Amino acid sequence: MSNLTSQAWWTPGHFTALTAGVGLDGRKLPVCGNVAARRLGWNVMVPEGLYVPTRFSWGVKVRLMALWRARRDEAGLLTAMLPLIDAVGEYNPARVRATPAGQWATNEELLRVSRAVMKFRGEHDRVPAHLTDAFSAPVIRSPVFPLSCTDKQLVTMTVLEDALLLRLKLPIVARPRVPKDWVWHTARLPIPEARRELGAWSLPDIRMQNGKLLFSAAQTSRGDEWYSADRVVGVDWSPSALVVAAVVEKKETLLKTSGQATGFDDAGRISKALRLQQEEQLTRRKWKRQGNLLAGKKDDFLVGKHQRLGVQLEHLSRKRSKLNLDLAWHAANHLLDVATSTGASMVIFENLQDFDSTGRGAFQNNHNAQSVRGQVYACTEKLAARQGIEVVQVPPRGTSARCAGCDALLDRPEGYHSAACPACGLSGGRDVMAAVNIGKRGLLGKEAISRPKGRSKRIRTVLHESVTLSCDVVMPVNHVRPMSPTRTDELPERRLRVPKGGLTREMRAEWRAKDAERKAKQKVSSFPARLSTWGMVERTRLRVDSSHVKVEASLELRLDGI
Repeated sequence: MSNLTSQAWWTPGHFTALTAGVGLDGRKLPVCGNVAARRLGWNVMVPEGLYVPTRFSWGVKVRLMALWRARRDEAGLLTAMLPLIDAVGEYNPARVRATPAGQWATNEELLRVSRAVMKFRGEHDRVPAHLTDAFSAPVIRSPVFPLSCTDKQLVTMTVLEDALLLRLKLPIVARPRVPKDWVWHTARLPIPEARRELGAWSLPDIRMQNGKLLFSAAQTSRGDEWYSADRVVGVDWSPSALVVAAVVEKKETLLKTSGQATGFDDAGRISKALRLQQEEQLTRRKWKRQGNLLAGKKDDFLVGKHQRLGVQLEHLSRKRSKLNLDLAWHAANHLLDVATSTGASMVIFENLQDFDSTGRGAFQNNHNAQSVRGQVYACTEKLAARQGIEVVQVPPRGTSARCAGCDALLDRPEGYHSAACPACGLSGGRDVMAAVNIGKRGLLGKEAISRPKGRSKRIRTVLHESVTLSCDVVMPVNHVRPMSPTRTDELPERRLRVPKGGLTREMRAEWRAKDAERKAKQKVSSFPARLSTWGMVERTRLRVDSSHVKVEASLELRLDGI
């Protein structure tokens, strides 16, 4: 049904009617996708000989209307980008984002639109006139049916103390042809003990998984409490520590912070994750190389070796996934401990969905793409819901580049990880400054929190007020036991690569000298591997240093009389 309907709706006329925002009766289109499609006169295409209830077609309209509204923004983005794309497909992202259509466009969306334009231009020797020319009709890839858009003629739900009791109509044959093929079923969905009495339950979504029905129900916890939030925890993603957290509070009309921050430094797990990543990349390269050698050939020895490497790849992948999830849950527990101990009612993250991880080398690009940031956010959101704490995302641009006190551009007097304001003298760690800025943006923009369907809470506006270092919040101390180290202080034996022609006398003497120099350095300095110290680590405090303030001499004019 969705495939047939999407082909019928994929026309410029449908996008024009949807962009106008007014139905055939002259009324404004509502948020509900089913009612909006009905007012526009859009119908669902049902295959011949198939019977479905009217309420079932409502769910198909809701799913497709969500796709069309998302593509409506892309249609405006395509129109804004066409005059900015040159002959080789290059464009200026800043000029695109200056337009109303490209204001919230991500790098991924810009790249996808530009590639589609270049592909269409190469095939047809002209630019696409509309989005329907450059892209094919979208398809619902995951067959999920939202029961929340229907009424009691298709589903009813009763909330018990420990379960949800559903009564819904489902077909009993693969292709129902008459109304009798749809009968009432009863399903009892048990509620986990940790989720009971936390909020109201909505009607679930239903999908097929491994031949069984899977119900996904959403629970609305105590909402709208973020409007009265006066103390928040700002969280910055740090390369040295996974997360760095700082507390910002609002007293009367002033924003205050203690300037202290804590970072979750689980160096044992982080170093192990990096080591497993390197091992998996090396194994994957070997596996691909052997697969290329086996193309069109029959070699029992290489086939067995290729299969063993495939099994090893699956084992490394499962091991990394388990390690990353374990690291994410520990970091989420740490952030929740900081929020509960300091009395904060919100945890603010920076939204890095538009993070561009290209141009930094194959290893670093892979490391950034497979980071555990998304898992940390999801785990924190699940744990915070039980405590009534809201988790929100804010725009990341400028959080570590601008001062939290006066919003001026920061200097780096001691390197990349330092921050000093040349205007007001506020200085300290770069991560601490970013965490304070993130908390400030969440505290000032709490009245503009929005939650798109299926996404996390976010704030799109960036407001500024001066933050002073006069907060009496005491950060919690380290109360967890250290973990056993995963590395030793001894360097492994160095392996020298011998050239095909063998070693000459000069090469032997040069290598002996380098080896002696390395051993001498090893006696002076220890091996720079980080040992595991799981828990909260004190970061650099913010301070006011007058040496960073730049004072410009002003010209004084005196009038002695005329």
